[in-house]
Amino acid sequence: MKQAPRAWYRRIDEFLTKLGFVKSLSEYTIYIKDNQVNFVVISLYVDYLLVIGSNYELIQQFKDDVLQVFEMTNLGEMSFFLGIEVKQTNGGIFISQKKYAKEILEKFSM
Repeated sequence: MKQAPRAWYRRIDEFLTKLGFVKSLSEYTIYIKDNQVNFVVISLYVDYLLVIGSNYELIQQFKDDVLQVFEMTNLGEMSFFLGIEVKQTNGGIFISQKKYAKEILEKFSM
């Protein structure tokens, strides 16, 4: 249905706003909840929610709130998103496009 994506977006937008998230002025798929000490940022991509934040308990509370309203699956820590490989360690978060670069090199027999 052509209406389904718009209906989903409207529903999740209303839900996030009700929880106190504010939509980014520069990117309409980013929502931020900031209490001056901690923050949670939600990135909405089709029917995926990428959740990051400065406080584990706030992130867990958000997940609990979502599960009360929506049927969702927690896919765990991000390892791949929109063609970008993500490795998370205690030393930091490292991103690369190694897989994409290999595919390009193979495509042109390099």
